[in-house]
Amino acid sequence: MDRLKGRVKFYLFFRSFLERVFSLCILILLSPVFFIISFIILITMGRPIFFIQDRMGRGNQAFRMYKFRTMRNDNQKVVYASKNDPRVTKFGQIIRKHRLDELPQFLNILIGNMSLIGPRPEPMQLAEKYNETIADYNVRHLVKPGITGYAQVKMGYADSEDATKIKVSYDLEYVKNLSLLLDAQIILKTIRVIFTGFGAR
Repeated sequence: MDRLKGRVKFYLFFRSFLERVFSLCILILLSPVFFIISFIILITMGRPIFFIQDRMGRGNQAFRMYKFRTMRNDNQKVVYASKNDPRVTKFGQIIRKHRLDELPQFLNILIGNMSLIGPRPEPMQLAEKYNETIADYNVRHLVKPGITGYAQVKMGYADSEDATKIKVSYDLEYVKNLSLLLDAQIILKTIRVIFTGFGAR
């Protein structure tokens, strides 16, 4: 599977337009939430408020992904997060549990380097490694990475290379069966994830 079908390309083009409009609305409507989270991070952890990291996107191209910072300044290395990770602050644990740390990625959608739904983007260092060690890993980069995705609602956070292989199998299944119906199912399951904290790290 080295390319997407024409109907899927059309759907993704149309979806991208709707996502950008939706993201602009979210950024405006949730601006008070952004301010509150930013203020709490500022008074509890100081600057910077945002965690910015190069991730691998569509076509293996690097892009800068934005998140609210949840770890201390000296603990942003490219390593897997673990459950009850000591590097994560108390407030960071709260916003991670309900995925609020991902809210700045609506800016990535507005820019055009992410989608609402798609494979979660890996740090460049890990993605380049997995391109060499995990079969068909590149296929997940036929589409834009997403804030949420099929793998995330099925298994949660992947905290090892073995878990990443399982995650990639879900990503490939998503790319192969991409459709409006599948996206709708993922959105509904994502709502459950937000309220229950399933798979959070």
